[in-house]
Order: sequence, then structure tokens, then C-alpha cells
Amino acid sequence: MAELPCFDELKALADNDPEAFENFRRSSCQEFICCLPKQHQKRMRAVQFRVDCEIARAKTPMAGLVKISVMMHDSFYNMREKLNVLNRLVFTPVAHSIPQEQKIVDLNRWRDHHDKHNGSRKKDRSIDN
Repeated sequence: MAELPCFDELKALADNDPEAFENFRRSSCQEFICCLPKQHQKRMRAVQFRVDCEIARAKTPMAGLVKISVMMHDSFYNMREKLNVLNRLVFTPVAHSIPQEQKIVDLNRWRDHHDKHNGSRKKDRSIDN
């Protein structure tokens, strides 16, 4: 991918020839997307399409900038929320994930207790083993 011109050159191009600036912007975006791994290109083209639509619908360049900035912040917030959920799942100790009102039943102790109170069944079980 070619190196971008400096800010002052881009500003001068936008001020003096907005159509040339828009063509440069679009071709630079497409060039960047083509440099991505194939599995990410379709998603990035969809994102770029949405960005282009917002720019086209904006009444002023500043309004477009603000709208795209809001889109970026929303996307970042959603990613952060998903990362927080993942971190809670990964780093929450197992003991803390069991609600306090639930108890773990030791089946061997339960069976022994049950057999004490139901002596006849203990004899039947020994025949099966």
C-alpha cells in the first residue's frame, strides 16, 4: 500500500478539488481492504459501504465526521462489552460461579445415609455388584 500524503496536502486537495479528494479517499480505502486477508475483506467492504453512505447522507463534512466517529465509538463499546463478558467467563473462579443457595451433594455419603435408613435395599444392591 502506498504511503499517504501529509495532512496539509490532503487538506489542500479537499479544498481545491473535492472530487479528486473523494476519488483518492475511495481508492485508498479499496487498496487497504485488498491488503487484508481474504476472510476479512467482505466484512470490511460492508463497513466501508456503511461509512460511504453516512458520508453521502451528511449535510456537511463535519456532520459526516461526527456520524462516523459515533459509529466507531459504538463499535468499540460493543467490542469492549463482549471482551468483558469473556473475561468474566474465563477468570471467574468455579466456586464463585455456583450460587450460594445450591449445595454439592456427595453421592457416596447420600447412598450410605440412604442405605442406613433402608436396610433391605442394601442387601439387594450387594447382589447386583
